[in-house]
Amino acid sequence: MNRISPILAFLILLGCLSSTTRAEMTTKEFISTYDKANPEQKKVLEAIVGAVGNGISWAEASMKTERKICPPAALALTNSQVLSILRNASAHDQLVDSEPYGLAILLSLERAFPCDKIPK
Repeated sequence: MNRISPILAFLILLGCLSSTTRAEMTTKEFISTYDKANPEQKKVLEAIVGAVGNGISWAEASMKTERKICPPAALALTNSQVLSILRNASAHDQLVDSEPYGLAILLSLERAFPCDKIPK
């Protein structure tokens, strides 16, 4: 009989933890799950956060309208840096905790790298 890999089992558990009325976990739930996870699970969760952040960056780069996130040109955020930005936003704004973590990553990156701070 085939065994389920620990990572696959963790991802299934992660999906079950989110509410059936939401498409994804809130930021508070995500951070709590991360804080309770073992090192291998933390790497998976960091990869998820990093992938969302990377997707947001690509979407921003392809926008034909005014951008909302303007990081320094040479900056390439690591997965743990995106998680740190999310955690910081969560600690300073309780509304971020109740938002889906994907939206919270977007809002966190907008706050961390606002376009109005770039010299013209």
